[in-house]
Amino acid sequence: MAEDGSESRDWAEMPSDVLAAVFGKLDVSDLLTGAGLVCRAWRQLAATDPTLWRRVALSNQGNLMEDEKAEAMARTAVDRAAGTMEAFWADTFVTDGLLLYVSVRASSLKSLKLSLCLNVSNEGMAEAMQGFPQLEELDITICSLDGDVCESIGKACPQLKCFRLNSAFIDTYGMDYDTEALGIANNMPELRELQLIGNNLSNVGLMSILDHCLHLESVDIRRSNNIRMDDALKSKCARIRNLKLPRDSISDFSCLRDDTEALGIADNMPELRELQLIGNDLTNDGLISILDHCLHLESVDIRQCYNIQMDDALKSKCARIRNLKLPCDSMSDFKYNAYIDYTMVRWQAWI
Repeated sequence: MAEDGSESRDWAEMPSDVLAAVFGKLDVSDLLTGAGLVCRAWRQLAATDPTLWRRVALSNQGNLMEDEKAEAMARTAVDRAAGTMEAFWADTFVTDGLLLYVSVRASSLKSLKLSLCLNVSNEGMAEAMQGFPQLEELDITICSLDGDVCESIGKACPQLKCFRLNSAFIDTYGMDYDTEALGIANNMPELRELQLIGNNLSNVGLMSILDHCLHLESVDIRRSNNIRMDDALKSKCARIRNLKLPRDSISDFSCLRDDTEALGIADNMPELRELQLIGNDLTNDGLISILDHCLHLESVDIRQCYNIQMDDALKSKCARIRNLKLPCDSMSDFKYNAYIDYTMVRWQAWI
């Protein structure tokens, strides 16, 4: 009996099947650093039941701890899965070495998601893919991969049905890069879903994909600004059930929504008269904050800022701006030859 008279419980005696069901609801990080360390019985179950480690999601761990610790956790999870892992999702801390470690020990993997992995190379990805012959879903979002990687992925993963290769906003305005698109077209015939946000493919590349990937049902080419939806391309796309076009809203894609710069401007540049934020990831909240704090603004250029939705509230705030350029307005007067980063910022103040 407990001191208050209630019946006490020995949690170590909980039936293993019940405990496994509870553990199955926890995040991998909680199992490794919390619940799995409570007592010997719990540690034993967490370490020896591979069903708990079939789906490993360690997203954002790179922001919560040192990369080395996050990678160590990932390796432990892979080991405990004992070859049964079906999904591995992770972000900033992933390296070529970790990816290869997963590849060697998880040949049954069906889903791999990597985001913001700047330490994974084309060569590392190509080598690791050789160990995932059953892979059906691959998501690569804002990583340091490009070019021929699509060819090597397609050849190594013949069962791939869902492929996402998403970039931050990098546009060369008219310069076509179809290497990735042709790699997809020629090596991923079983695709059902394709997402290429911020890609530099051209109509030629997209047409090739549509001609060769005959099972495609969903295509997302938002922010792929070299695409021109002419009659020929519209005809090719007619069979696609779920089609998202270059200028469609990106508001559901959290990786490309960021008001940090907008809030920095709002809080620290009160004398602005002119503001140009071409291709920025700010949202309505960020723009409204700028308009509320920068009371001298006369000119605002938010072309290709596709998180902005011109609702009634924002239209009202913008009414005082003499020169306003909106997300879908023409870029014909904006000429340059160099590559730009995903954010192009220019401000000018006259005091």
